[in-house]
Amino acid sequence: MNSYKAIYENEIIKSCEFMCQIGKEDKCLTCDDNKCSSCNIGYKLIDGKCKANYTIKATYHTNEDKVYIYVINLYVYDIDEMIVNGESVFPNNYLYFPLSGNHSIYFKLKNKTYTSFNHLFGGNQYLDSVLFSDELNTDNLTDMGSMFSGCSSLTSIDLTKINTKNVQNMNSLFEGCYSLTSIDLSNFSFNNIKYTYNMFYNCSLLKSIDLHNIYRINGTEMRYMFGECKSLISIDLSNFSAENQVTMTYMFSNCFSLR
Repeated sequence: MNSYKAIYENEIIKSCEFMCQIGKEDKCLTCDDNKCSSCNIGYKLIDGKCKANYTIKATYHTNEDKVYIYVINLYVYDIDEMIVNGESVFPNNYLYFPLSGNHSIYFKLKNKTYTSFNHLFGGNQYLDSVLFSDELNTDNLTDMGSMFSGCSSLTSIDLTKINTKNVQNMNSLFEGCYSLTSIDLSNFSFNNIKYTYNMFYNCSLLKSIDLHNIYRINGTEMRYMFGECKSLISIDLSNFSAENQVTMTYMFSNCFSLR
């Protein structure tokens, strides 16, 4: 009987964990009566499911003994709470990692509506991945310039929660992200975009980019948009009209593999 009960309880836990983890943001830690009873760090319990309790999650990886990094380019007063490696810390823009390895940071922002993410993570060479939650309202976002510029270690970005319908500036958005092998922009709207120069500049490991959702850009600058994308094999621009463009100089500069 005890053995059966143990197996039964184990199956309940597995069922609950599956139920609570099938979504990208649902992370159940323990279960009770086939519901989540506690959640992992960065999540909160709502109606038996673990929902994100953060605005932005960032992970960093370092191979050095001590690293001093600029974690996010927002003012300190915009940050309501920071959880670093499982511990709540006083909100600040700078963190000093005393140990090498992987580090997870959850940001809960006070202001959940932003108009500009210019240089948000720009220059964070140790940044490994970024995840945005439903807590973030980007309906009025207009500027994404250099948002990930220089994030040379970045391997994963989930931008499905970012609303780009009003974004005008994507200059240097992924410039220098030469560890990225893929970018999903299927949810992006380019209806109001004006500036895309250097957008993918030096994304040297990208092999394909699907931009079929670009129809017409009303701006003036697309210089070096795909410059130095030396591994790029294909770009889907099947619906793109360049009739309003002024500058497309070196748009595909040194894209040696492009067919």
